[in-house]
Amino acid sequence: LTASNITASGNIICNNISAYIPDEFMVAVSDELSDLTSGSNKVRFIFPFSITGSKLVSYVNTEPQGTDITSSVRIIGGNTISSSISPNQKSGSVDVTYYINKYQEVAVDINQVGGLITGKGLKLIFEGNRRI
Repeated sequence: LTASNITASGNIICNNISAYIPDEFMVAVSDELSDLTSGSNKVRFIFPFSITGSKLVSYVNTEPQGTDITSSVRIIGGNTISSSISPNQKSGSVDVTYYINKYQEVAVDINQVGGLITGKGLKLIFEGNRRI
């Protein structure tokens, strides 16, 4: 900090400073009432901020029975993260480090939807530290 960063009223001027704060972002992969179906590009979106991720959480309104629900998050130009929800559970999470830049495209594939009862209402929550 130098004298040129302090105004006459005592305010500090900060230029080109970055910091990280904990943040989350949730995206709906399906509607709430229909059975999930497997396939590629169930949702594609542009991430609204830069994040160093630490966890991906999957959540459904109707839990699967028989087999897991599995999905893959493809960070276009980056990693693919897999997530699953076990039978008779409404959520599952994976602790994984990933990086998504502001305005980077993300695609979600559903690989498996459950067995005896198909899950419904899939959402994904990206947790990590947001760059500000």
